[in-house]
Order: sequence, then C-alpha cells, then structure tokens
Amino acid sequence: MTLHATIALTGALLLPAATAQQFVVAPERRVPASIEGGRVATADIDGDGDSDFCVVRQGQDRLYRNDGHGAFDDVTAIALPPDPASWSLGATFGDIDGDGDQDLLIGRFGLTGVYLNDGQGRFADSGRWFGDVLVSRIVLADVDSDGDLDAIAGNPQRPVQILLNDGVGSFTDGTAGRLPSFRSTVLCAVDVDGDADPDLLFQRIDRGEPNLFLNDGSGRFVGAPGLLRWVGPPTDIEAGDLDGDGDVDLVFTGVNETGVPTDLLFLQEGGTFAERTATHMPQHGHQTRDIALVDVDEDGDLDLWLGVADLIVSPAQNRLYLNDGSAHLRDATTERLPPLLDLAVAVAAADFDDDGDIDLLTSETTGGIPGRTRVLLNGHRQLDALAAPVRGLRYEYLFRSRPGYARFFAIAVGAVALGRTRMELAPFGTWYLDPASMVELPPVYVPPAAGEATWSFPIPDDPAVVGRELGCQAAFLDPLAPARLSSALFERVGG
Repeated sequence: MTLHATIALTGALLLPAATAQQFVVAPERRVPASIEGGRVATADIDGDGDSDFCVVRQGQDRLYRNDGHGAFDDVTAIALPPDPASWSLGATFGDIDGDGDQDLLIGRFGLTGVYLNDGQGRFADSGRWFGDVLVSRIVLADVDSDGDLDAIAGNPQRPVQILLNDGVGSFTDGTAGRLPSFRSTVLCAVDVDGDADPDLLFQRIDRGEPNLFLNDGSGRFVGAPGLLRWVGPPTDIEAGDLDGDGDVDLVFTGVNETGVPTDLLFLQEGGTFAERTATHMPQHGHQTRDIALVDVDEDGDLDLWLGVADLIVSPAQNRLYLNDGSAHLRDATTERLPPLLDLAVAVAAADFDDDGDIDLLTSETTGGIPGRTRVLLNGHRQLDALAAPVRGLRYEYLFRSRPGYARFFAIAVGAVALGRTRMELAPFGTWYLDPASMVELPPVYVPPAAGEATWSFPIPDDPAVVGRELGCQAAFLDPLAPARLSSALFERVGG
C-alpha cells in the first residue's frame, strides 16, 4: 500500500493527553542541542517572512536560518564571515544601508562589526567598523530624523556614543553636543513624550541622573531629571504600553541598594513616571538578565518574558508574567512554562513556527560554559509530531490548543500531503500543503481541560517511502475565538 493510500484509509487513533503547559521545548530535530548560548538577535534575514536568529559569544558567532516552520539550520559557514578569535557582547539587526533587508551589527571587545546583507541572508564585512572598545549594547534608531538608522552604543568602560548614519551604513561619532558624557551598558530608544522621535533611557554606571533624555527632533538630547530612580547594577530596560492608555511604560531590571535582585515597573501617569512595582509586579528573588515585552496569550496586552540567571546561588527558572490589561502582572510561570533551570543570558520572542502566536527563545550558559539556546513553542495553537516519521511505525501528531487554560473545546481539522506550496489565506494564516496530494484527516476534538489531543497512522513498511517528505497542517476551530491555521510540519520518512 502506498503512503498516500495508507493516510487515506487507515483509522485515526484519538488520545486525549494529560493537562499540559502552554509552552513546550522544541524538539532537537528542529532546534538542535548544538546551538550554544550567548546574546541573541532575531530578524527575517532572508526575506521569506519568518524569524531567524544570530547568537554572539566568545569565539565564532553563529547564524541560524528558519525553514519557515520553526526548524533551524546553522548557516554560519555560508552566510557570516569567519572571526573565530572574536569575543562578542551584543548584536542587533536593522536596515542600515536603506536597501530593504536586515543588516547586522555586532559589539565586541574591540570595534563594532558592521555586516551588510545581500538580500538573501548572506552577510559581508563592510569594513565600516566603528565605536570604542568593549561595546556591549547597541540600539538602532533614527535619532536625527533624516530617514536612516543611527546607532547608540553602550560601553562599561567608555562613555555612551551616538553614531550617525550617512544613509548607506557608514557611521560617524556625533556624541559631542548631543549627549552628556557617562557610561552605561543598559539603554533603550523609544518615543517617551509622544513627539514622534526616539528618546533615550539609560541605567548609568555612575548612578547619576538623569536616566531619561528627551530628543529635540534633531538628535540632541535634553535630560529630564527626577523621573526615574537608579536601579543597579542594571541588566535591562524594556518599554511598552503595559496599561493600555496609549503611552509608554517601563520595566527595569537589576538589584536594589541592598544588593537584592529587583525588577521595577514604572507607569507613565500625567507626563511623569510613577513606580508601581509593589502593587503591580511580582518578585521572584533571582536576578533578571534580559526581558521581552510580548503578547503571549493573544489578549491584546503586553506580557513579560524574563530571562533569569542567579550567578550567586544556583541556576534559576525563567519567568512569565501575564498582564490583565491594566499592568497588573501575575506570575504564571508554573502553569505556562516547562521547568528549565539554567543561567539565562538572553531571551527573545517571535512567531518562529508561523502559526500566528508568539513563541519564546532562551539562551543560556552554565557556570561560564556555553549552554544551549532553546525555542519554546507556544501551544496557544500548535501542531507537532511526537517523533520523526519512520518506515513501518506509527506516526503520531499532537494538536495543542490553549493547554491548561482553555475555556472551551477546540476542533482541529487537519490534512497531510506529500508536497508543499504557499498560499496566503487572510485572515486565517498561511497554508503550506499541496492540494494535489492532500488527504484530509478526521476532525480531532481537543478537550479544554487538557488542551491536547493526538492522531496517528502507520507508515507503510515499504522502502519506497523512505526519504519522502510528509507534511501536515490543521485549522483550529474554537467557539470563542476566530479560526486560525496551525504551523505546518514537514519531515522526511526515515528507514
């Protein structure tokens, strides 16, 4: 019997799963364990509509390309110039030469590397290196309103620099007369005062004020003292509208004056910032190294994804705080995240598997030794397989819909195919299965308590099926939410 006929004729095996968590670690066949930890930057480097990522660290930096469905390949050898002796401290993507693709800046012990994208996700050293030694944080923003991205470079040993872009990716130090001299490794560019230009936020190493500098529109910054208190040693700043009132709020991470790790929440109220940590934000007792503001549960507000690394006591669990829409944050770590004890140095968030919900990334080290970079797939709406397809064995799909927090059941209507295509089906998502070889699966009931269910079929014990690519995708029908397409899964049958 052919593989196509087996899919069409064999019965389904429906197995309600146990209660599960919203996020699961992507299997190693999609995100290999060989991806080491470091600072991380994400972007669509090759213009195919999905998020790729770069890991920078001591030694050769690495570049990973997404296949569009959350599986990553190391393309460093063909897409990033070799520099095995470097020690990189931070990276960011942005279109610095105005050609419509994402270029890459890497801060190092030494000058900052500027790598230009050829539009296909291959980077060339521009030779336009800039900055001072030990650049550990780089932010891109059009500070002087001339239509290109300038760079703000943070440094633990030298003053912060403003580097002005000439429009084609060459940078000139324009700090003098634009920003006072101070050191900072934690910075953020965001329009705080609503005048359509980026302002700058810092946590200064000298503990001085101000920490907020307002842009006059031409890239000259005026300090706004008294709005924020010092948090130190600082680790990160993120900005976003947490309380839904249309202005920018702030989250700072660091330790307080007595050395206790502390995360702080400031809400913008009446043109100034009021600290609302005690009433709005939990504390987890470990040091937060990196944070991302992102809507993980599709309720229209920004939640907090925190990378935790307690360098003194022991590895710690990353945290997930859910927002109620008014900036009251609830620690949902235990119910939503898998237990992962490590020393996170970076976190990120993006829809890595193209199913319309936000996945999470954590990059870790363990005791100074490079650890792993993991992707946590969001089960808000997800299709996966429990193992790769193998000739002669059953192939089992896992359908996930709001695991552990669904208010109602969902129906997953899936299909399998032996070929792939790409069709945009707005507003439902992107369909990837080739209609010519497609076989519809029976509807799968996903119970609300578990949020998971499985379906399987036997792969024929036939040498002819080995190496064939098998694809699966589903539409999720939820009585309380709009219908959406899942991620697509393509895997080759093994022997």
